[in-house]
Amino acid sequence: MLGLRRGNTPDYKRCRELCRQHSEQSALGMIDLAANSLDDRVRFMANQWVYEQAWGKPREYDPAEDAPPKLDLLRLSPEQRQELRRLIEFARISRTEISQPEAQGPLSTDSS
Repeated sequence: MLGLRRGNTPDYKRCRELCRQHSEQSALGMIDLAANSLDDRVRFMANQWVYEQAWGKPREYDPAEDAPPKLDLLRLSPEQRQELRRLIEFARISRTEISQPEAQGPLSTDSS
């Protein structure tokens, strides 16, 4: 019974061997469909099959790979944390000055 679940039956082995014998012909048929089918959907699916056979399926997207690295502030020395506070405060003040420029006097008109 265990052999049946794993596909170790004589019919399964014959089927695999038959598919292996005709795999080049099948691949050429898919390539022909990808290049020459009049149906966009057929061309798309055939191209996708050819691509996956050539390069493998694309990996699933893992959002954890895009996550920014975590900064462990506890690993910083007290001096480094103080320097970081100073830099953050400097950036905050600089940003405030940029977003709120000093008021300028009235526009001068040159009457000459």
